[in-house]
Amino acid sequence: MERLEAVLAIALSKTALAFAAAGVLTLCFLYRTLLPRPLPGIPYNKTAATSLWGDMPEMISHVKKTGEMYDWLGAQNIKHQSPIIQVFGRPFSKPWVIISDFHETQDILIRRGKEFDRSEFTADVLAGVIPEHHSRWKTNDEWKSRRRLIGDILIPSFLSKVAAPLLHESTLRMTALWQEKSRLAKGRAFWALKDISHCALDAVLGFTFGPGLEGLSATQPQVDYLASMASLPHETMKDTNYSPVDFPETPPNPVVEALLKLSDSLETSMKSLFPVLAHWVLRQRAYMRTAISLKEDLLRRQIDLSVARVRAGENVVRCAVDEMVRREASQAAKERRLPKYHTRFFYDEVRLWPSIIDHKAQ
Repeated sequence: MERLEAVLAIALSKTALAFAAAGVLTLCFLYRTLLPRPLPGIPYNKTAATSLWGDMPEMISHVKKTGEMYDWLGAQNIKHQSPIIQVFGRPFSKPWVIISDFHETQDILIRRGKEFDRSEFTADVLAGVIPEHHSRWKTNDEWKSRRRLIGDILIPSFLSKVAAPLLHESTLRMTALWQEKSRLAKGRAFWALKDISHCALDAVLGFTFGPGLEGLSATQPQVDYLASMASLPHETMKDTNYSPVDFPETPPNPVVEALLKLSDSLETSMKSLFPVLAHWVLRQRAYMRTAISLKEDLLRRQIDLSVARVRAGENVVRCAVDEMVRREASQAAKERRLPKYHTRFFYDEVRLWPSIIDHKAQ
């Protein structure tokens, strides 16, 4: 009996040892499998290739210090002295290929779209602001279907007959603002980049929504405010070293401010290694919820106005939304259904136009 127990004990110990060895081998295999897999022939950080986390710890450390990610990526090209490098930006995923050569980049973006489609990272960056916009999809049948609403809206006739006059009108407002600033500055310089950005925003809002904006402008309130001033406060002008004048600003229109905040929020996504999560956290803040609500109300009102114009039989395209409404109505008639103007898909396609403005220039 004792001999049998001894035999069983030896057998069990051997079995346990075998299982332990198999477990260790399995873990080693999984570890090796999950390690970053460099693309052959492209420089990379050797230490990152031996870690499950890849380059992510170094990138996160840099972002915490500087608030920027893209300058770190560019620095890798300099570090490896190569116009093309690869970075392991996320665990358990394919490497990012970074190209800093202008001509090669231009060739890829303009002529080789079928070879280099949109990345998942780009889609994730846009997910928080325009989740249903066609630009988040790869250029397949789904992309073509989603793009039907805007199609070729930005054709020469639209640009010359609709967009150009509105851009001219917006530019006149900006020059009026500069006239007031010149009057008050009395020969001193002043910052102008933000004014140009707001001018572009006004033009884009105009050719997106057309009539019915009810004076919504990023520029005009500041023109009116400065025009009402005989001179700047003494504290503003006491600096005599010819530094640029800082003008007092009128409180912005809440809707314009909401659009600018939403545009700002894209920067959070772009700087994060996990843009979807980062933007979700941002959207939980009260000011973001307010901005989203104001933006949704603007879209709802302007689409309703456009629907009313189209149903009234207006044949002249006065803005991008008018053309989108016409296309949705035509498609609905072909499919024998009611038009769907107030959907996330429709709203996000409209959202393209204001979101292209980079107003952050200071």
